[in-house]
Amino acid sequence: MHVVLKIGALTLFPLISSAQLDSSLNFYSASEAYYTKHQGKDLQTVKGYKQFKRWEHFNKARCYPSGHPPIPDQLWKEAQKPPSKAAASSASWEALGPLQIPDNGGGMGRVNCIEFNPLNANEVYAGTPDGGLWRSSDGGVSWSSNTDQLVNLGVADIAINPIHPDTMYIATGDGYGYATTGLGFWGGTYSNGVLKSVDGGNSWSTTGLNYDITQTRQVFKISIDNLNPNNLLATTSDGLWLSTDGADSWTKTMAGTFRDVVHHPTNPSIVYSSQDLGALRSTDGGWTWNPMGSPVMSTELMLFAVTPADPAVIAAFSAAGMYFRSNDAGVTWEPGWWTSVTTYNWYAMAHAISPVDANTILVGGVDIYLSTDAGASWNRTSDWFGWPATNYSHADHRALTFVPGSGNQILNGNDGGVFKSNDLGATWVDLSKDLIITQLYRLALDPTDPDIIFAGAQDNGVVRMDGASARMSVLADGMESVVDYNNPSIVYANAQYGRLHQSFDGGITFTDISTSSGLSSNSWVAPLVIHPTDPSIIYYGGVELYELTNGVITNDLSQGAGNASGIDGVHSIAVCESDPDHIYFIRDVYPGTGGLPNVQMTPDGGNTWVDITAGLPVTLAFPTWIAVDPNDPDGVYVTFSGFEASEKVYYSSNGGLTWTNISGTLPNVPVNAIVLEEWDHGVYIGTDYGVYYRYDGTTDWISYSDGLPRVIVMDLEIHDGVQKLRAATYGRGVWETDLDHFASIPSGKEVVVFSAYPNPTSGTITIRGDFSQAENGVLRVFDIVGREVFSASVDATDNEWSFDLSDEANGRYIIQYSDANTIETRKFIVSKQ
Repeated sequence: MHVVLKIGALTLFPLISSAQLDSSLNFYSASEAYYTKHQGKDLQTVKGYKQFKRWEHFNKARCYPSGHPPIPDQLWKEAQKPPSKAAASSASWEALGPLQIPDNGGGMGRVNCIEFNPLNANEVYAGTPDGGLWRSSDGGVSWSSNTDQLVNLGVADIAINPIHPDTMYIATGDGYGYATTGLGFWGGTYSNGVLKSVDGGNSWSTTGLNYDITQTRQVFKISIDNLNPNNLLATTSDGLWLSTDGADSWTKTMAGTFRDVVHHPTNPSIVYSSQDLGALRSTDGGWTWNPMGSPVMSTELMLFAVTPADPAVIAAFSAAGMYFRSNDAGVTWEPGWWTSVTTYNWYAMAHAISPVDANTILVGGVDIYLSTDAGASWNRTSDWFGWPATNYSHADHRALTFVPGSGNQILNGNDGGVFKSNDLGATWVDLSKDLIITQLYRLALDPTDPDIIFAGAQDNGVVRMDGASARMSVLADGMESVVDYNNPSIVYANAQYGRLHQSFDGGITFTDISTSSGLSSNSWVAPLVIHPTDPSIIYYGGVELYELTNGVITNDLSQGAGNASGIDGVHSIAVCESDPDHIYFIRDVYPGTGGLPNVQMTPDGGNTWVDITAGLPVTLAFPTWIAVDPNDPDGVYVTFSGFEASEKVYYSSNGGLTWTNISGTLPNVPVNAIVLEEWDHGVYIGTDYGVYYRYDGTTDWISYSDGLPRVIVMDLEIHDGVQKLRAATYGRGVWETDLDHFASIPSGKEVVVFSAYPNPTSGTITIRGDFSQAENGVLRVFDIVGREVFSASVDATDNEWSFDLSDEANGRYIIQYSDANTIETRKFIVSKQ
């Protein structure tokens, strides 16, 4: 079979349209096939179910309603549009981390691939799924990245020219999504094909294999001809592609989905490649391909390894944990050995052969296994559960590589970062300190201590950050957390599937209370919201909306609230601070059931519910987040995912009776989160393409991403005490910037800037500001239910007040300054031990 479709200088086939691309895959049919395959099983015991649920969570909202996956270069297309003419951003984002490797066995984040400069073993590169490309010049001791402003921050593979190593290639995108034979492949996130650098990674340009031209879906691996580095091969979900001119143009030499590709070490005419099922061999540099013989031709998902120690050796490691070996360059194969390693199919596989001894082999899945007898016997060399033992290495390995020329020094890339062994895997050292690559789902702040942050991290649990230090306090995949604002020693935190945990020591240790609470969730991420005036009450979004008091269900609030067939559960919750009886939530739908998401509200604490979905574009886009004005129970916002242009944010001023589309000129990318502040009704949203905001008086959204990597923003929170906006990103950890009104005052606004400290306070609060423009001003302090506890007249000579709240109850308070021209508010907390 020889299919030639050349691109670059010549185009010999019509461009594939978005519709053609989308029609070949469907989220709903793939999900249905998965659930049908495992019908009747306890899914949480099925190998790979966790990875499937991650994929489902990420894609469900983005594929709604058609089920067709987004065009993989959507972010790139948005980047080509002219910048908005709205006011300039005053953001100045800085990374908060985690900056150090989290204690208690935590990790920094997932690494997909590792590659050495072939002429300098101290120069090593690591590619991450959503955090860009990272470089070390000291063998992995320290790391840095300069790819934060690339449109796509996913790196599935790295290839370096062996003669001129300043020439490099990266396969963009994740490459490790959901893969099951017969159901097709879905990449983890966006991709823009293959990028090329000719200056050692300082700058990058697109190549002939890019989605604007080929609409290829995902690039998995790139292999370079060692003798003629202009010859490259790339495996994709749209075939095997060959370039003979340094990636300027490409030819598709085989149709189908291909995973791995490896050149023979000394004879580049011989190339090996694997499909979802089976393996192929080329003897003409990749132009034509023939099936390899049994048993590898009938084996599912294989990863190859070769070695200069014996160029005739080609070995294959399968997703089922089998190891196969050929000693004649793939012409014939030995029967195979069982390695005992557990993999999650393509999601967690790694394979390497020593460059000095062809009989020494490493394979990785959950843990790493070593053979010194060409695969006949195997011993485990790493222990995921062994932390802090010397043989501890984080789980789920995707990269194993020997340091060039060494037979015992190894780097591995896994869900925690980069680890190194100097003794053939007997002991491991974590080298991930500088890799700020954590994939976060949710973010929670301690309102009494701005240094303490709880970040829900994929693969790395709930991370408690305290300044520069960090600790993994809840294992597995971390999700939502809430902190008791009266007693911050009490913290609640979710892991995947809504598994609820409780802490009584400020989030250092947690106990799983899901079973005792009787909670149930079908969702990957279950929302948590704390009651604004009674912190003993927590709202939990599971199959229904539950009210928990001190960690125990006291009310099934939403039962019967617009429930319909196909319901998955509660997706987002909002409670009004000034009127906690006003509660809103988004109800999710289960994939493939034909139901529609809906939005519900109660004005009386859950006694009655009203469906307020009418007027929202739920047939076009998936609702992701709901927020209610803290001072107005009828002011509510809903954000939307998907790629329906101009259907991104809706607002209601009457509790959802009617809705106004306020999407403006936002880019056509998913909106994932929204947070409100009180100054001029400031509204901030987190999208797949950064942060945007607007305030009273603006007619459109303003980009608020200066200094922020081009990364997916999953959650936003405001810390009132320090007037900071914080973002949880999917691939670059936690970031922080000043709120817009704190960083700069918009032109044309008559404002008074003031602050309240200490915040939180145990009794006395001081208000200080510049009131030189005040005219008949009044300063008032209210508790959360609106009771005035302090007031003072303000004139131009005043600048400071102090008053005592020691007789007031613990909780949140609002300071309001008003005059004829402006109203401004600040929040603070009274917290007495």
